[in-house]
Amino acid sequence: MEGLKKLLAPRSLAVIGASRKNGSLGKMFIDAIRQMNYRGKIYAVNPKATEINGIPCFPSVEQLPDIPDLAVILLPKDFVLSSIEALGRLGVRHVVVISAGFRESGVDGRRREALLIQKAGHFGMRIVGPNSMGLFNTAPELSLNATFSPTPPQPGHIGFISQSGALGVAVLELSVERGIGFSVFVSTGNKADIGDVDILEYLAEDDNTRAIILYQESIDNPARFREVCSRLSSRKPVLSLKAGRSAAGLKAASSHTGALASDDVVADAFLRQCGIL
Repeated sequence: MEGLKKLLAPRSLAVIGASRKNGSLGKMFIDAIRQMNYRGKIYAVNPKATEINGIPCFPSVEQLPDIPDLAVILLPKDFVLSSIEALGRLGVRHVVVISAGFRESGVDGRRREALLIQKAGHFGMRIVGPNSMGLFNTAPELSLNATFSPTPPQPGHIGFISQSGALGVAVLELSVERGIGFSVFVSTGNKADIGDVDILEYLAEDDNTRAIILYQESIDNPARFREVCSRLSSRKPVLSLKAGRSAAGLKAASSHTGALASDDVVADAFLRQCGIL
């Protein structure tokens, strides 16, 4: 659990690409963080502002006054690698990459994603995404919403890991109607580095999480996944919705997050072996 604590329970956060422009992703993120009343420090990075919504803003990563536990990158794809370089040199070791245009976009995107992970690995940095919707943690001592979901998360005790940001938004909207709350949510996106198993290991030890939901377009590292879930599912129920099981689903998942699908019978049998509903 300690390994991803600064990612999933950060005490300070930098938003790279924060903005004051209404309707922009950078504005949506800043608004979401403020509205949830995040308990930690917030830094914005934008060379055209000195403050955004009362949050101190700095012209570059290099000029941040502290090393934040977590950085969120909202920039266009062509600026992501240079941001990773700057964050790595500063000492940031946990980053969420919201930016799209990587493996899910074709050959050039796959090459770009490989370079991203290579550069992050050079600094010992862990990455959620790219092509992620973000994450939140509703624990009262944290109260963090670092997503662009239009629906504010409701506190609760269900952990939710989704490879699809759009489905994550839909589930959050439905949960408000049904009165269901969540403890931790992570949109894994392309899962270039951090995947389901990494988050599951954290949630296994998170006292605020009592049950877990997975939306998966692919199952990576099946041996480790089975080992972790076999231990976890005996203590906390785990429910998986496995997409990409048909030819149409495979095509959709591949174009969405660059995922590889698996045969439905094989997937069902494997998940049962893991103790997953």
